[in-house]
Amino acid sequence: MTTAYNPTEAERARKGEAATRPAVAEIFVNYSTREAGMRLTSADGHTHERDFIRFGRSLFDPSITAHELIPDAVAEIEKRGFFVSVNGEPVEAPQTGWQEGTSRLTRITIRADISPGRAYLDMVEHKYAPRASYDPRPVVDLPAGWTAESRPWDLWELNGPGGGAPLTLSRWVDLAGVHWVLWDGMPYDGPRIGGGTTCAEAVAPLTAERAEFDMYGIRLPLDEWSAYRIDGCATVYGPGWWPFHDHVTELVARPQTTLQMPEKTRTGRTRPTRLRISPNCANRAWRNEYVTVSPDPDGGATATARLELAHSRTGRIDTHTVRIVLNIEDGTVTLPDSCPPHLRREAEAKGARILTLIARGRMERKAGHPAPVVLTEYAPGATDADK
Repeated sequence: MTTAYNPTEAERARKGEAATRPAVAEIFVNYSTREAGMRLTSADGHTHERDFIRFGRSLFDPSITAHELIPDAVAEIEKRGFFVSVNGEPVEAPQTGWQEGTSRLTRITIRADISPGRAYLDMVEHKYAPRASYDPRPVVDLPAGWTAESRPWDLWELNGPGGGAPLTLSRWVDLAGVHWVLWDGMPYDGPRIGGGTTCAEAVAPLTAERAEFDMYGIRLPLDEWSAYRIDGCATVYGPGWWPFHDHVTELVARPQTTLQMPEKTRTGRTRPTRLRISPNCANRAWRNEYVTVSPDPDGGATATARLELAHSRTGRIDTHTVRIVLNIEDGTVTLPDSCPPHLRREAEAKGARILTLIARGRMERKAGHPAPVVLTEYAPGATDADK
């Protein structure tokens, strides 16, 4: 369900930025602690942690002065999109505009007013400008079968052909410009699939047909292992087509303790969770053989798996990232059109083995097991020496 845009949130965020925007730069030299730095404070005198900068300069020479640090300070100020100013206008030379601050026996400071530059103001306008509505599509056409639904704060939910867990396309702007990132799942949580300075670059992996060189990739033949196993995931069994769940927790106050710190407590409910699996031939699979499987967010009978298929060409290893859709109800595997023909057999075989793992999990759940048992074990012969 699409979340409606709330203009009050944008207005509140803009006011918060304006209240914390740096307005004064202060260079300090502390001879007793042998350190120097700069503090950027807002108009009301508050300093955010990110606006406290220490210079990597040794102060064993007691003759150093705060004025010698002005070039370093100006560089840091400009990096943040500001400039030294007098009455809001930029100064002609960096050394001008600085005034003596506090002066003590072991600590000396100088101060200057700073103002935001055009790049910083453009960034603020893009991030916090009111938006009457959201464009239901990104700025480029998506591959065939893919659809996009807009979300607040420059997010789009992408749904592929055949269903499965959605992807998320995010956009943000900083002083370097606009950035687009495609995520497998929730933004800043799921694995990063693609990205760039344009939307087209971010969604390119959805139709990518060329392989990427992988210096550390390996190829594990299908006949060297027989099944997938759950790798490093604390899961329990729960209801629904997807049997693998985790516990739902909530913060509960502890008034009986001295600090009254809350603690996480299980609510007794579970929810479907993403699963990381690997071949059962060793205690630790190589990184391109790990697979992330995500359940349908609406509780449907589908799941999606992200495979990294490796193949050798002229002595080097190339990998293709393929996102397949698994139908738990009828046991079918749907491959994207971008999957190369010479890798389709491997992708179908791995998809079938993932469906087998899901089916075995449903059988264990039906047998009354509260959590996976056999699905976390290795094949005979796999020892700690395989790590």
